[in-house]
Amino acid sequence: MVDTEDMASDIAVMSPEEYAALMVRVVLGTLYVSHPLLMGSIFGLDHAAHYLASIALPASAAYAIAAAELAGGAMLLFGLHVRPVAIGLLPVALGAAAVHLGTGLGAGFTYGAYLAACLAGQALLASGCLQPRPEAGEGNPLFQGAS
Repeated sequence: MVDTEDMASDIAVMSPEEYAALMVRVVLGTLYVSHPLLMGSIFGLDHAAHYLASIALPASAAYAIAAAELAGGAMLLFGLHVRPVAIGLLPVALGAAAVHLGTGLGAGFTYGAYLAACLAGQALLASGCLQPRPEAGEGNPLFQGAS
């Protein structure tokens, strides 16, 4: 059972840094959930797979990347294992930046580089506020090490 009075007092004493970490976490989570959904609904994951194959990468990587982005984004949104998830998504962002580097310093490269910088910052900041509390998930591996 959630003690709302205790939760309200915890929120009232949060530092500006914790709110900043929350904002970065929610924005990153939203971007990482929406990107594979957009890719799948607008272009189709097959298109992404063909693109990766055209640049000598395995076509199946498109599906793995989409799954990693969707799962990682959801975990960021819910504040689960934020630090490891942010570090785990770094290669995806850096890979996107590297793939688009050949086309110049345009939107593809800068977007991947920007996401990588935000993920590195999120890993340093941890979860921020409004995340699952460890005592709420005692015995549940999803809540272990939420920060």
